[in-house]
Amino acid sequence: MLPLILICTIFSVGRALVCTPELCKNAVQEPLNCKGSIIKNGGFCGCYDVCAKQEGEECQAHYSFGMIPAGKCDSGMVCTAPIEATGHPMMLLGRGQCVKTDQADLRRAIPDTLSACQQMRRVRMISMVVWQGWWMPKCDVNGDFMDQQCDNMKRCFCVDSKTGDVDKTTYTTLGAANCAVSKRDNTMTKCQQKYASMQFSFAIWQGMWYPKCDTVGNFEPEQCDNTGKCFCVSAVDGVVDESTKVLGSADCSSKKRQTLKKTKCQQKYASMQFSFAIWQGMWYPKCDTVGNFEPEQCDNTGKCFCVSAVDGVVDESTKVLGSADCSSKKRQTLKKTKCQQKYASMQFSFAIWQGMWYPKCDALGNFMPEQCDNTGKCFCVSAVDGVVDESTKVLGSAECSSKKRQTLKKTKCQQMRDIRMISFVVWKGMWTPKCDALGNFMPEQCDNTKHCFCVDAVDGTVDVSTKVLDSADCSQSINSITQS
Repeated sequence: MLPLILICTIFSVGRALVCTPELCKNAVQEPLNCKGSIIKNGGFCGCYDVCAKQEGEECQAHYSFGMIPAGKCDSGMVCTAPIEATGHPMMLLGRGQCVKTDQADLRRAIPDTLSACQQMRRVRMISMVVWQGWWMPKCDVNGDFMDQQCDNMKRCFCVDSKTGDVDKTTYTTLGAANCAVSKRDNTMTKCQQKYASMQFSFAIWQGMWYPKCDTVGNFEPEQCDNTGKCFCVSAVDGVVDESTKVLGSADCSSKKRQTLKKTKCQQKYASMQFSFAIWQGMWYPKCDTVGNFEPEQCDNTGKCFCVSAVDGVVDESTKVLGSADCSSKKRQTLKKTKCQQKYASMQFSFAIWQGMWYPKCDALGNFMPEQCDNTGKCFCVSAVDGVVDESTKVLGSAECSSKKRQTLKKTKCQQMRDIRMISFVVWKGMWTPKCDALGNFMPEQCDNTKHCFCVDAVDGTVDVSTKVLDSADCSQSINSITQS
């Protein structure tokens, strides 16, 4: 502990000392009684003479910034490291002991010049400047940089053994850097270098692609990115031929390149494989053997519905909890109405604002007369354009019939249904209630795990004993409601 305190004290004092002409004016030369020769102006800042160091005395082999020199050895002697003490505090200050030249081979002599690693280490040990990404070099027994170094942000990376130049492609924040590969980058092909560098990258961007290399290290003719697009590249440099970029497989043979375009179902499926966004009502498309949408699709709330074969347009009138019957009519592609367009666009929006509302569309794709926002207010809209009649906006249910509009208080079923329809929170076992014409809970309800159960008609209390997969028998519940 004492040597460490001594080192820190010398560093702090040494950095504050600056040699100026005025400094020597008050210097006093004390009488010298030297065992050997005298070194003229060998004292601090050259202000006075000193005795040359003798055998066994501490000496200064290298002069570091801000350090008070320990002195030079007399003629016939060299400054060497202490025996079996390469980590001795004296060595941290560039100091050693004077040894006669005929005995110097018994000790590890301090080299006349430090390696690049040792120089960097020496400078950083006496520097009080630290920055984000600062690192203290580790040197091997030969004075070279060790392959792996780590900074004060706990990032490890590979460096050149002689110069210490950092290979920025090897930065990693988790564990050791793979310097066994990086160190030999000059023997690797461009494809292998690109692949190795991307193994340690945490960045992800649209269009990112991991190179595929052949057996000799060249780029394979076809490469594919994370959007599902494939393209052709040059063998040596991996230059992308943008004209060949297509969804699906690209023909990179010597013949004229042709593109195999994916269907809309395949495109939608491929794009969602690389999406991290999740929203209520999200659904992964199921495609048939020829790439068309399968008639029935299901979302993440447990609702299933019918879609058109080519474009995958959802028939909202078929949306039910459980299995939808999509066999009644042949699916065709339909142009979306304004209501359907508004609904579809909001499925992919992460913006939420006060008064936001998801449109409810009828079987023909028109806006349903009554719409409700996320503040609990309901209002009437026009059927085709969905223009809001602000005069009808009220808390609760709005009367949008041809008669004089009146406000009606919603039932518990209607309130619960509306809240869950606009909620982005989804959990296992969540269920959106089905209400009858009077606003009561329908006897049977189903959750998003496809379990069905019976509930109380008025307050929706679940009868847990009736919970089963698929359909629950709620006939007794219906009878009890009828008798009451």
